[in-house]
Amino acid sequence: MLTDMNISMKPFVAGVVISVMLASCAYQAQVIHLNPAPPKADADAAANAADHDVILVTRDGRASQEIGRRASGSRNEVPITTDTNIAGLLQTQMTDILKAKGYRVVHSGPSTVPTLEVELKELSYVAFDAAGERQVKIQVSLEAFIKNGPKTWRNRFHAKQERRILIEPVAKSNEEWINETFTDAFKELANDSRLYSNLE
Repeated sequence: MLTDMNISMKPFVAGVVISVMLASCAYQAQVIHLNPAPPKADADAAANAADHDVILVTRDGRASQEIGRRASGSRNEVPITTDTNIAGLLQTQMTDILKAKGYRVVHSGPSTVPTLEVELKELSYVAFDAAGERQVKIQVSLEAFIKNGPKTWRNRFHAKQERRILIEPVAKSNEEWINETFTDAFKELANDSRLYSNLE
């Protein structure tokens, strides 16, 4: 009797083990901490900008707070978001960049003080299959807008990273790649000489 019971229990036990294994492989929603490396602006971009005031406005202009999806296209698909205050991050990094150039960031001023607006337009992560390979594409887009008296200037700065992967990347890799791409976009913005010439 005991032998028969043990035999009948084996499929049940095997099913439980498989269910537990599948559950342990399920992906969890990921919250990214954005900490891009502080960009170092080209020292020659605005050599005569010493002690100029500028009003700096920063914002998160994304249509969605979701960056992307882990395990995209599968039943284990879960969201990737961030716990970082995007506007605050942009404000801190841009203030450091401008300070290194000799600009003083002020909250308000007369109409003669130029205004620089920096906005995050895109921060996206997509996992997909292409040509029989699993790939990840990350894109970051920053927009800068300057109003300096009657003069205005606008430009976008893009960075993209694509990686071929064998399996879905771990959370640590996702965070590293997203921060690397954000850093590249910041570098493009920080080293654009037109930005500083339009603040003059």
